[in-house]
Amino acid sequence: MFTAYYMEFTKGRNGSKSFVGGQPEKLPSVFPWPENENSEWGFLLELEVDGKRIDLPNVSAIQLWGTIDDGDDPSPVALIINKSSPERVGDVPVHPYAIEHDINFIEKPDPSEYPEGATKVEQGKLFKSKVGGLNPWSKEGSGQLLFQIHEMPVLFNFAGRVASAFLAPNGEISVELN
Repeated sequence: MFTAYYMEFTKGRNGSKSFVGGQPEKLPSVFPWPENENSEWGFLLELEVDGKRIDLPNVSAIQLWGTIDDGDDPSPVALIINKSSPERVGDVPVHPYAIEHDINFIEKPDPSEYPEGATKVEQGKLFKSKVGGLNPWSKEGSGQLLFQIHEMPVLFNFAGRVASAFLAPNGEISVELN
Protein backbone atom coordinates (compact mmCIF):
# COMPACT_ATOMS: atom_id res chain seq x y z
CA MET A 1 0.00 0.00 0.00
CA PHE A 2 1.04 3.58 -0.74
CA THR A 3 -0.06 6.58 1.27
CA ALA A 4 -1.86 9.18 -0.84
CA TYR A 5 -3.10 12.61 0.18
CA TYR A 6 -6.24 13.30 -1.80
CA MET A 7 -6.99 16.97 -2.40
CA GLU A 8 -10.16 18.64 -1.27
CA PHE A 9 -10.74 22.09 -2.75
CA THR A 10 -12.59 24.69 -0.67
CA LYS A 11 -13.69 27.83 -2.51
CA GLY A 12 -11.99 30.98 -1.23
CA ARG A 13 -8.74 31.52 0.59
CA ASN A 14 -8.62 30.95 4.35
CA GLY A 15 -4.92 30.59 5.08
CA SER A 16 -4.04 27.13 3.75
CA LYS A 17 -0.39 26.84 2.69
CA SER A 18 -1.55 24.89 -0.37
CA PHE A 19 -3.87 26.87 -2.59
CA VAL A 20 -5.19 27.75 -6.04
CA GLY A 21 -5.13 31.31 -7.37
CA GLY A 22 -4.42 34.52 -5.55
CA GLN A 23 -0.90 35.81 -5.17
CA PRO A 24 1.98 33.56 -4.11
CA GLU A 25 4.12 34.71 -1.20
CA LYS A 26 7.41 33.80 -2.87
CA LEU A 27 8.59 33.45 -6.45
CA PRO A 28 11.19 31.19 -8.01
CA SER A 29 14.70 32.58 -8.27
CA VAL A 30 14.53 32.14 -12.05
CA PHE A 31 11.60 31.63 -14.41
CA PRO A 32 12.10 29.10 -17.25
CA TRP A 33 10.75 31.45 -19.92
CA PRO A 34 12.25 34.68 -21.32
CA GLU A 35 11.55 37.79 -19.22
CA ASN A 36 9.60 39.39 -22.06
CA GLU A 37 7.07 36.50 -21.78
CA ASN A 38 6.28 37.05 -18.06
CA SER A 39 2.84 38.49 -18.88
CA GLU A 40 2.00 35.39 -20.96
CA TRP A 41 2.25 33.02 -17.97
CA GLY A 42 -0.15 32.92 -15.03
CA PHE A 43 0.12 31.48 -11.55
CA LEU A 44 -2.17 28.46 -11.06
CA LEU A 45 -1.46 26.93 -7.68
CA GLU A 46 1.03 26.31 -4.91
CA LEU A 47 1.57 23.09 -2.94
CA GLU A 48 3.40 23.27 0.36
CA VAL A 49 6.44 21.03 0.73
CA ASP A 50 5.85 20.00 4.32
CA GLY A 51 8.22 17.05 4.71
CA LYS A 52 5.32 14.62 5.01
CA ARG A 53 3.21 14.80 1.85
CA ILE A 54 6.11 16.11 -0.23
CA ASP A 55 9.66 15.94 1.07
CA LEU A 56 12.30 17.83 -0.91
CA PRO A 57 15.36 19.25 0.87
CA ASN A 58 15.53 23.06 1.09
CA VAL A 59 12.24 23.44 -0.83
CA SER A 60 9.23 25.20 0.70
CA ALA A 61 6.71 24.85 -2.15
CA ILE A 62 6.02 23.78 -5.71
CA GLN A 63 4.06 26.13 -7.95
CA LEU A 64 2.26 25.40 -11.19
CA TRP A 65 2.13 28.09 -13.86
CA GLY A 66 0.36 27.95 -17.21
CA THR A 67 0.16 30.01 -20.36
CA ILE A 68 -2.75 32.43 -20.24
CA ASP A 69 -3.77 32.22 -23.92
CA ASP A 70 -6.30 29.40 -24.47
CA GLY A 71 -4.74 28.70 -27.85
CA ASP A 72 -1.36 27.80 -26.36
CA ASP A 73 -0.19 24.40 -25.11
CA PRO A 74 -2.22 23.69 -21.93
CA SER A 75 0.69 21.91 -20.23
CA PRO A 76 1.55 23.66 -16.97
CA VAL A 77 5.12 24.13 -15.73
CA ALA A 78 6.21 23.20 -12.21
CA LEU A 79 8.51 25.68 -10.47
CA ILE A 80 10.43 24.93 -7.29
CA ILE A 81 10.26 27.50 -4.52
CA ASN A 82 13.36 27.14 -2.37
CA LYS A 83 13.39 28.25 1.25
CA SER A 84 15.73 31.04 0.11
CA SER A 85 13.53 32.13 -2.84
CA PRO A 86 12.73 35.85 -2.98
CA GLU A 87 9.55 37.31 -1.53
CA ARG A 88 7.10 38.52 -4.16
CA VAL A 89 7.23 42.28 -4.70
CA GLY A 90 4.18 43.47 -6.61
CA ASP A 91 1.51 41.34 -8.19
CA VAL A 92 2.18 38.59 -10.71
CA PRO A 93 -0.24 37.47 -13.43
CA VAL A 94 -2.74 34.93 -12.14
CA HIS A 95 -4.19 32.50 -14.66
CA PRO A 96 -7.85 33.37 -15.37
CA TYR A 97 -8.90 29.77 -14.55
CA ALA A 98 -7.17 29.89 -11.16
CA ILE A 99 -10.20 30.78 -9.03
CA GLU A 100 -9.13 31.04 -5.39
CA HIS A 101 -9.44 27.80 -3.42
CA ASP A 102 -7.73 26.39 -0.36
CA ILE A 103 -6.40 22.87 -0.79
CA ASN A 104 -6.85 20.50 2.14
CA PHE A 105 -5.68 16.91 2.19
CA ILE A 106 -7.30 13.63 3.17
CA GLU A 107 -4.86 10.80 3.86
CA LYS A 108 -5.95 7.51 2.27
CA PRO A 109 -4.19 4.31 1.25
CA ASP A 110 -3.64 3.59 -2.44
CA PRO A 111 -2.98 0.04 -3.64
CA SER A 112 0.63 -0.89 -4.35
CA GLU A 113 -0.31 -2.09 -7.86
CA TYR A 114 -2.84 -0.89 -10.39
CA PRO A 115 -6.04 -2.94 -9.89
CA GLU A 116 -6.46 -4.30 -13.44
CA GLY A 117 -9.57 -6.37 -12.69
CA ALA A 118 -11.27 -3.74 -10.53
CA THR A 119 -14.39 -1.81 -11.47
CA LYS A 120 -14.12 1.54 -13.24
CA VAL A 121 -15.26 3.23 -10.01
CA GLU A 122 -12.43 1.59 -8.05
CA GLN A 123 -9.89 2.44 -10.75
CA GLY A 124 -11.28 5.97 -11.21
CA LYS A 125 -10.46 6.94 -7.62
CA LEU A 126 -6.77 6.65 -8.44
CA PHE A 127 -7.03 9.46 -11.03
CA LYS A 128 -8.34 12.13 -8.64
CA SER A 129 -6.22 15.09 -7.53
CA LYS A 130 -3.69 13.85 -4.99
CA VAL A 131 -0.18 14.06 -3.64
CA GLY A 132 1.78 10.80 -3.67
CA GLY A 133 0.15 7.42 -3.84
CA LEU A 134 0.10 5.01 -6.76
CA ASN A 135 1.08 6.34 -10.17
CA PRO A 136 -1.93 5.26 -12.29
CA TRP A 137 -0.11 6.08 -15.53
CA SER A 138 2.68 3.51 -15.06
CA LYS A 139 4.99 5.00 -17.68
CA GLU A 140 8.63 4.00 -17.53
CA GLY A 141 11.12 6.81 -17.09
CA SER A 142 8.67 9.43 -15.82
CA GLY A 143 10.10 9.35 -12.30
CA GLN A 144 8.34 9.34 -8.95
CA LEU A 145 4.78 10.68 -8.94
CA LEU A 146 4.76 13.81 -6.77
CA PHE A 147 1.17 14.88 -7.43
CA GLN A 148 -1.59 15.00 -10.00
CA ILE A 149 -4.25 17.65 -10.51
CA HIS A 150 -7.60 17.03 -12.19
CA GLU A 151 -9.33 19.88 -14.01
CA MET A 152 -12.37 19.69 -11.74
CA PRO A 153 -13.70 21.08 -9.45
CA VAL A 154 -11.40 24.08 -9.95
CA LEU A 155 -12.12 24.43 -13.70
CA PHE A 156 -8.52 24.28 -14.91
CA ASN A 157 -8.01 23.77 -18.63
CA PHE A 158 -5.65 20.85 -19.22
CA ALA A 159 -7.44 19.89 -22.47
CA GLY A 160 -9.54 17.28 -20.67
CA ARG A 161 -6.52 15.57 -19.11
CA VAL A 162 -4.88 15.28 -15.70
CA ALA A 163 -1.67 17.20 -14.97
CA SER A 164 0.83 14.84 -13.34
CA ALA A 165 4.10 16.05 -11.79
CA PHE A 166 7.04 13.67 -11.55
CA LEU A 167 10.34 13.94 -9.71
CA ALA A 168 13.22 12.77 -11.89
CA PRO A 169 16.33 11.18 -10.35
CA ASN A 170 18.26 14.40 -11.10
CA GLY A 171 15.85 16.40 -8.88
CA GLU A 172 13.99 18.14 -11.70
CA ILE A 173 10.20 18.17 -11.79
CA SER A 174 8.42 17.46 -15.06
CA VAL A 175 4.69 17.84 -15.74
CA GLU A 176 2.82 15.62 -18.17
CA LEU A 177 -0.78 15.75 -19.30
CA ASN A 178 -2.27 12.27 -19.23
